[in-house]
Amino acid sequence: MDPIIVTFVILGLAIICFVTEIIPLGATTICVPIALYLTGILDSKQMVAGIVDSTVLMFLFMFIVGGCFLKSGLAKTIGEQIAKVMKTETSLMLGFMLFTCILSAFLSNTGTTVTVLPIIIGTCEAKGYNPIKHILGVGFSAQVGGMLALPGCPPNATVKSFLEGIGTGQTFGFLEYAIVGAPVCVIMIVYYLTIGQKIIPKNKELVKKAKMDPNAVYKAKDQIIVGIVFILVVISMALESVTGIPLFVSAMVGAVVLMLFKVVGPEEAFEEYVDWNTIMVIAGMLPMGTALQVSGAADLIANTAMNVIGDSTSPILYSLVIFIIGAFLTQFMSNSAATALLSPIIISIAQGVGMDPKFALMTLCMSASCSFLTPMATPVNTIVMGYTGFTFNDFLKTGILPLLIIGVFMIFYIPFIWA
Repeated sequence: MDPIIVTFVILGLAIICFVTEIIPLGATTICVPIALYLTGILDSKQMVAGIVDSTVLMFLFMFIVGGCFLKSGLAKTIGEQIAKVMKTETSLMLGFMLFTCILSAFLSNTGTTVTVLPIIIGTCEAKGYNPIKHILGVGFSAQVGGMLALPGCPPNATVKSFLEGIGTGQTFGFLEYAIVGAPVCVIMIVYYLTIGQKIIPKNKELVKKAKMDPNAVYKAKDQIIVGIVFILVVISMALESVTGIPLFVSAMVGAVVLMLFKVVGPEEAFEEYVDWNTIMVIAGMLPMGTALQVSGAADLIANTAMNVIGDSTSPILYSLVIFIIGAFLTQFMSNSAATALLSPIIISIAQGVGMDPKFALMTLCMSASCSFLTPMATPVNTIVMGYTGFTFNDFLKTGILPLLIIGVFMIFYIPFIWA
């Protein structure tokens, strides 16, 4: 059978499985490289290339460093201090949105949300504030905060891996995402403290109380060690171009140090802290990019796209199309899966029309992080739904306007910076 047809069939089946989740995401992404190998599209080395990808390894060990930051109680301690300092409801909301943005830039968005919500709910109940709007603010902040730095969310790592894989010598720096992410965070915070307050569904009450585990015992020594290690790892990553130390090495050293100081044991680290679904989605879908190239499917996609779009060379037009596709898919499937599926296609289109792949992938990466509209778009939304009882329509009402505002900003701003 024609390799192009085989590749498209495997890609189509993967999309169906990702959207419907009839089998777990991790299982789907394991099947993809296996299918590509068994059908002769890839050889054995190409099949397993994603497993040893440097960005995948970086994410794996940062899950451990981030998990220790959250589980040691350090994030909780910092959050409680913020609650004490902020005297008004508006300042409290501002403080926690900023705190959440910063945390989620380097840690798991889901872990950040789970850690911050009990603190903000307890504070609101003590001061007589409605916790619903604060919960939603934390949820939005966790998502846009992930746009600030490489470890922030899986799409950041995914596009970095695909960009490095095409052999142009281009890459994304550790904090390069903040060129877009920082203004987006500002936009989201300003929006939520003003217009956003008027769109929150009325008469909503908590459907789940926050758990402040009274039996939790946090060791000051562990918090100090975790704080020092976390800061040093972030600094080392930010200075990669100066020191020459790869990102995954910095993360690996940080994780090993935490194990040596017995802040976390190896079994606990790899079993409880690592999100293996995310790791497998990235590692499993990277070979699909190779398959699209070697089978000729990428050229076919690029040529078809050029015929549809026409002779236009407007970066804004391409930015608009990429944003719409990425933002739409991420509402119904994980952002990591959406990015992994679209990255090789976007690269093919970019190369076919003479567009900078870096610009195209940055647009895709940021659009796939705008998971505001549905409760299944991201675990953060699912957590928010669990506390607030928000319906599908509630997410649509509260998420559509920030999506449009941020979308318009990105469509014009990203081409201005990279195209």
